[in-house]
Amino acid sequence: MRIFMTSIWAVFLLVCWALTGCSGRTIIMCPDGTVFSNGLCCPVGSFGQGSTCLLTPEDVAPDQGSEVSDSTTTPPGDTTTATETIEDQTSTDMGSLDSGTKDIPSFPGHIGDPCSNDLDCSDGAICISWPNGYCAILGCQDNPSVCPEGSQCTSIGATGACLKTCEEETPCRTDDSQFCKSLPVGAGELVDVCHLSEPDAAPLGAPCGIHENCADTTACYSGVPGGMCVINGCNPTSCGDDAACLMLDGLPRCVPTCTTAEDCISTPELERSCEEREDVTGTETNVCFVPQGTEPIGTPCVGGYICDSGFCRITATGVCSLEPDKPCSGSNDCPPGQVCNIAPAFHQGVCSAECSYTDTSACVNGALCAAADDAMGYCSATCEGPDDPNCDPSNALHCLYGLPLGSVAEKYLCVTVTTTGPLTACEETSDCGSTGLCIRSADNTAGYCGVPCAADGQCPFPGICVQSPAGTGAHCYRSCNSANECPDPMQCAFPEGATHRACIP
Repeated sequence: MRIFMTSIWAVFLLVCWALTGCSGRTIIMCPDGTVFSNGLCCPVGSFGQGSTCLLTPEDVAPDQGSEVSDSTTTPPGDTTTATETIEDQTSTDMGSLDSGTKDIPSFPGHIGDPCSNDLDCSDGAICISWPNGYCAILGCQDNPSVCPEGSQCTSIGATGACLKTCEEETPCRTDDSQFCKSLPVGAGELVDVCHLSEPDAAPLGAPCGIHENCADTTACYSGVPGGMCVINGCNPTSCGDDAACLMLDGLPRCVPTCTTAEDCISTPELERSCEEREDVTGTETNVCFVPQGTEPIGTPCVGGYICDSGFCRITATGVCSLEPDKPCSGSNDCPPGQVCNIAPAFHQGVCSAECSYTDTSACVNGALCAAADDAMGYCSATCEGPDDPNCDPSNALHCLYGLPLGSVAEKYLCVTVTTTGPLTACEETSDCGSTGLCIRSADNTAGYCGVPCAADGQCPFPGICVQSPAGTGAHCYRSCNSANECPDPMQCAFPEGATHRACIP
């Protein structure tokens, strides 16, 4: 709880610093027809440089100075400035800003550019206090599309941030301790972004809590107790002589090799041992890790080390700000007024294995394959019904009725509720994207989105494929076993021409 409260306090300070000016900056209010730019009130369409306002070149982003404060008002007459000084506070997880900021652009910079205050940044970004500043957009975990071209949403501290993407042609500011880290942004998906490594950051194999704790290109993997610095996105030859590339929870990651446990970075509380594991080529290799567990499919986990399958499917990446027992992957998963604090240390999941319509062999000991999309699925434990306590909602799991892949009969399975499948609430078809259909009750008081399909195996669980009325094509309907599993006042019945029951008007 102490660690959690520290994280929440850090997030509070970060949000305060970002949104209300806790960093002690002076808020400038300019007359009508002008915007604040680099210390000057300049006409709209120009920017400040030195003591002069210059016209904005065509290849320069327009100044965003008008976004200094949501409460900015125009002073009377020819008054040019009004100031409000707010007591300085420092975020606990953002480092310190060098007062001798170098290479500050003379017009608002883009994501990843150096800065000394928010006004040096465009695209709606703020200046976070990494060495020599870094223009970033915070809070993107709820809407990654806010990140402009050349940036991606990932996590810093316990919040989402749009960070600059990187590759050989677009290197990071290594002089400012920023390195190109490959970070997870979804199930089996990685993105390369310029991210800070704190002073004296930990090497490969060391414990960690956030990506900033890990040196150079290493990142924090939360799948073992205390976390471990790894390199994500490796291949059989990219880890070097002292590390091996292993598949860990759906992603290839470099971990240190060893001969004995003494070769591993370990503490009494976070013990690492020299374990024999298969690398991505199937070769047995000794690596610094933790002993493999024997827990069955369906067991809550944070990493595959406790699972007999070796795979933990992450079902939530954060916790709600005022309810640390409530998992989330976005603020929509939390009660009103709360945000989803996202960090590697908050990841939660369930022991699972990958499966498909044609291969369910990994689903052992009674587990069945629940479709994630038309190409693959995940092995899930069976459950008794909607109120089955073994299907733990505190781990983002729900007992739902549907047709498992490779099966001819519906079953109850412990699964996560998807945000894109046939469970998403809607009021009209436009709520369901360009190809979805809002399946509504006769009185239009309830509805859920159906996604296009061609066969049952193409529906995310618990959907079944039904030919929709009025020539709108086939869509995934929500499978059901009784009417109380449907949005009221829908009924659980056989749609015309269907062989399985679904929630219908």
